Amino acid sequence: PPELHGMQTGVLADMTNYIVKNRAPVFSLLISRRGHLVYELYTHNLTRNHNHYLLSVTKSFTATLVGLAIDKGLIKSVDQSITEILPAEFFASPAEQKRFSNITVKQVLAMSALDALVPPHALTPEAEKRNSDFHAATNRAKFALTQKLLKNPGEDFQYQDITPSIAIGLVTAASGKTSWEFAKENLFDPMGFVNTEWTHRDADGLDLGAYGLRLRPIDMQKFGILYLDKGVFDGKKLLSKEWSALVNKPVIKSDPNIAKPNYGYYFWHPYFYSDEKALLASGWRGQFIAVVPEKDLVVTMTGCFGDGSENEFFLKLLNSYVFPSVSAGAQRKGGSQALRAALSQALSSTPVDLKAIEERMVPLLPVGKPAR
Repeated sequence: PPELHGMQTGVLADMTNYIVKNRAPVFSLLISRRGHLVYELYTHNLTRNHNHYLLSVTKSFTATLVGLAIDKGLIKSVDQSITEILPAEFFASPAEQKRFSNITVKQVLAMSALDALVPPHALTPEAEKRNSDFHAATNRAKFALTQKLLKNPGEDFQYQDITPSIAIGLVTAASGKTSWEFAKENLFDPMGFVNTEWTHRDADGLDLGAYGLRLRPIDMQKFGILYLDKGVFDGKKLLSKEWSALVNKPVIKSDPNIAKPNYGYYFWHPYFYSDEKALLASGWRGQFIAVVPEKDLVVTMTGCFGDGSENEFFLKLLNSYVFPSVSAGAQRKGGSQALRAALSQALSSTPVDLKAIEERMVPLLPVGKPAR
């Protein structure tokens, strides 16, 4: 129960009613405090075992695989040149390999290497063609290594979906395994992930680093708790404190006009309560994992927003309900009963027309062998 972990059940009931009343296109919303699950909402009669398409939340998992490779000594450090890790055949020529000789792992994980915009971040004919060629490539990491570099790698920022394919290439080259195999062995299986898929693998066996993961929301929670507890989950040390410390410190500004760095290692740093250690894995249309150390909270959401309002909506939930619910004060009378009733109403609600959205966005139960 939330009240056992210092959270106001009545406020969480209000939040649930707000979601239902506004027919918010939410599939799931989960909250844990100090590693304990205290709130679990689903709509559309979804169950805990349905997996959800995470879009760019995948990037944060991709970076974590790089961190695991560093922890295991397969990659020296984030300051190592990618040309020391990737085999020569990944580059179109020796000249191309030399062109990337000053690009580091850190620059790749800070979105500060390639100048290679694709939709939806650019809708020009050039970007459309680049995106088409990228997805058709036999090896997307090799394709990424044919793209232009930013004018000032390490300083300039460009968020797009091609750069993470370099990170996937790094994991594969360093470990001698596919990113899926490496993730299963070192992250997914040790944390008890179920009904997990990584879609969009290319012809050479590289998973798509930018998006494509399908996870259960409960497993998204576990991932957030792993970072909240500095690399430890359920008593098992999976990530080093050194890697966790790196991820907790933003390294680059996504906009030169903002005051502080707010991005790094494929996580956003939204400065909840001005705490730079707060992390946000963010995906288009409403996929989020928020880690807020100051409040000992992990909040995850999945959904299918079609109007671009997902960031505003998620922040409203946090600022108007989740954070205010953290209180040691007296509980509202009848709060637990109200929360149960609200969650039951949410479960039977159908705010999204599942037949009208992209097939990939529909949550899925496991059927036979998971699709690759």
